Amino acid sequence: MSGTLQGVKLKSTLQPLQLFVHERSVTAIKFNYDGDLIFTASKDTRPAVFNANNGELIGTYDCQKGCEGGASGGSVLDIDSSWDSAYILTGGADSIARMFDALTGRFLYKMNHVGMVNAVAWSESNELYATAARHLSPRQHSEINI
Repeated sequence: MSGTLQGVKLKSTLQPLQLFVHERSVTAIKFNYDGDLIFTASKDTRPAVFNANNGELIGTYDCQKGCEGGASGGSVLDIDSSWDSAYILTGGADSIARMFDALTGRFLYKMNHVGMVNAVAWSESNELYATAARHLSPRQHSEINI
């Protein structure tokens, strides 16, 4: 692979990894803190985790079985892992943020919002996380929860 970036010629032997699991468009992609895992969110309602070194699918996070409130009712718009990669937080178009155990894929709990949860993030201390939701009405302000 080679290219030009503002007059600088780049040469690289790196080959991109192609990750195949989602049936619909990808809405977010994040590396974990260590850089060895890739987390993806998509419109198919099933977030996934991949090995960043070889692109191998490790697993998906799904609410189909045993998830309070049932399966995700909409697209997964954002995803983030805790700094120690123990937990996954997702934000959905169904107005729910969900937390999963990153290692087992087990659903832990959900947080209801008044609109689509379009952003999620963990703090560097690994003790707090934040979610941002957009109200369905344009007259309402967006909300941020910590």
